[in-house]
Amino acid sequence: MSKNRVQDERYQKERCLCVYVYTGITSRCLSLMQAYYLAKKYQIDHLIVIWRLEECCNIRYEEVFDEKQFADVNLTVLTHGFFPPDWGKGFKKSLCQGDIKSLWQSVKEWIRYCRWKCRNRQAERVMKYFQEKDTYVKYHPPKEIGWSGEAYQEWLGKCWKRVRGYLEDGTSCLADVYAGMMAGQNRTAPVDPGSLIFQKKYHSKAAELITDGAWVGVHVRRTDHDGCIRESPLYLFIEKMQEMREKNENVKFFLATDDPAVEEELGREFPGCIVTYREKVWGRDSKSGMESAIVDCLCLAACDCILGSYGSVFSLFSAMYGGKELISCRKEERAE
Repeated sequence: MSKNRVQDERYQKERCLCVYVYTGITSRCLSLMQAYYLAKKYQIDHLIVIWRLEECCNIRYEEVFDEKQFADVNLTVLTHGFFPPDWGKGFKKSLCQGDIKSLWQSVKEWIRYCRWKCRNRQAERVMKYFQEKDTYVKYHPPKEIGWSGEAYQEWLGKCWKRVRGYLEDGTSCLADVYAGMMAGQNRTAPVDPGSLIFQKKYHSKAAELITDGAWVGVHVRRTDHDGCIRESPLYLFIEKMQEMREKNENVKFFLATDDPAVEEELGREFPGCIVTYREKVWGRDSKSGMESAIVDCLCLAACDCILGSYGSVFSLFSAMYGGKELISCRKEERAE
């Protein structure tokens, strides 16, 4: 894996597919699986991944995946963006108080920031090249379309049609994607989840938590997804979990959630039956928080089935990666 470097402007000379991934970790995973599948299908010379560091995913590509991932394609990984929590804050205060330790920490953060600005230029050169060639396809919808509904799906369909056309014509392109570039029925069917190789340490943590016996994964998403909150209220999860307990009183539930209040309530409802990642760091704006999310994902994937939040890619990807049934806890489905 080539890290943060594009040598000899190869992206201008070779037939390549560039994918710019951002937002949540599992949305990126879906995009990466598809990019790899397409690179193999269309015999792409060079696959370039631009991995954005941001508040909702503050961890680098090489800190997530094994170096053997995508080893059979010509791969370059570039890091773009920079989000150290609270960088630069407290500099003036430390200076006034003469706090040498805090002052030095602030200086190191500024140095780190300058280094990343230089690294960003490499990714920005690649993006600018495809913009000038007019083969830069941005899946992010215009404000008037929004992130749901028919218009949104039509927008994704048009973006995918354009990318597919470039691939079929042998034209290099860049796909700026939120959660996969293959729209419609093609979104999940052809890809191989096994093409993603997470680092061994994450699998080891998951293996410690999910042991022998019957396991149901429970993913309750709350803090950042209006659709999950609206369509997947907690009582639906409780009802389904009660049904499963009636069928098998020995079943255990692995709970992955972004809300400590949910963890407390389900712990009261099902005493002794809920397992969580006790070393979890809440939030996604730190490396340790993102590592916790990866462990949660792999634990869900190791369960026999998953009770998921409606519309959450985290639920979807966990089920895909483990090859398990995803049972969506949704109001409409309950009414049927």
